Amino acid sequence: KRRRLGGRVMWAPFSQADAADFVGGDRPEALFSEAEALDMLRRTSFNVPTQSVIPLLSPAEAAAVANCHPDQSALRAALKLGVVEGILCLHNPEDLRHLRERWAPWRPLLKPPLEALVDYFGPYVAHYFVFMQEYARWLIPAASLGVVAAAWRLAGGEAWVHSGRALALQGALALAVLCWASLFVLRWRRLVAITKHMTGSHHREHEAGQLMHDAALSEERRDPPEPG
Repeated sequence: KRRRLGGRVMWAPFSQADAADFVGGDRPEALFSEAEALDMLRRTSFNVPTQSVIPLLSPAEAAAVANCHPDQSALRAALKLGVVEGILCLHNPEDLRHLRERWAPWRPLLKPPLEALVDYFGPYVAHYFVFMQEYARWLIPAASLGVVAAAWRLAGGEAWVHSGRALALQGALALAVLCWASLFVLRWRRLVAITKHMTGSHHREHEAGQLMHDAALSEERRDPPEPG
């Protein structure tokens, strides 16, 4: 029941029969908006008590709590009403199984299925997977060079570590890593452009940037700078 106490809207649990007094009360799934469902999940996550008077609890949330067994949580009420599946990005087991069959992230030499990743995760998450795949592929020669240098240093013994050859090897290894990093950055910039073109995200970013630019110009027209 909602009532005002000291200028604040308070609540208390009410009977399930009172749900008919609200719009959509005859259909449980219509009682919850996305904001109400997320607020209910937040209260459950932080263990907010449901039987005490708490400010700003919606009537729909109180109806779900009243419909639950006392030993059950508000999250179980959300599951019963189907709001969790309706507002949260849950995995589709069938689509996820097909994606795993087409692509194994632990195989760095394989090309990731870009279209399948975009369809399932969206373009920006797909860019992340493409980056990790390309980075793992480029790490193979760099790691191999590091292993060879470490083995050479261990085989030379303590006297060889302080020799001129060891210092030359360290300088050559640092130069090789620097060249490797520069080439990887150039390769990644090109791969980003190709990936954005294939997924269409470049056009969306361009349109978003154009909208922001137009909004900034309109603000300047409405608020011209004051003469100094």
